[in-house]
Amino acid sequence: MSTRQTNQSAKSAKRTPKGMYRISPDRIESYLKLFRAQEGLCFYCRQPMIMPWPGLYRLPVPDKQITREHLIVRKKRPKGARSPIVGACKACNHDRGGRPSWAAYLCSKQDWGPK
Repeated sequence: MSTRQTNQSAKSAKRTPKGMYRISPDRIESYLKLFRAQEGLCFYCRQPMIMPWPGLYRLPVPDKQITREHLIVRKKRPKGARSPIVGACKACNHDRGGRPSWAAYLCSKQDWGPK
């Protein structure tokens, strides 16, 4: 077997089947740090989130599953700069999308802000 065939078979073994998503142990570790720091609550809606286990899951991702949320949108931060990351449920992370102001989104979710 040639090196090229070996590399292709290794890639196909790691390929995620269609309609599924994979969560690695490294990703779980980063989720766990955020989960513990925020006491299991979403940064935006303050509702309990669920923690996944490493492995394969069927799509779609549950709305209450923890996701990593970058507070500063990639296009708004200087090149090479790191963004603070918080834990947010998939529903809030998806709802915020690419809106640049996380503070404004937080106020809209928790009814904070000027009265």
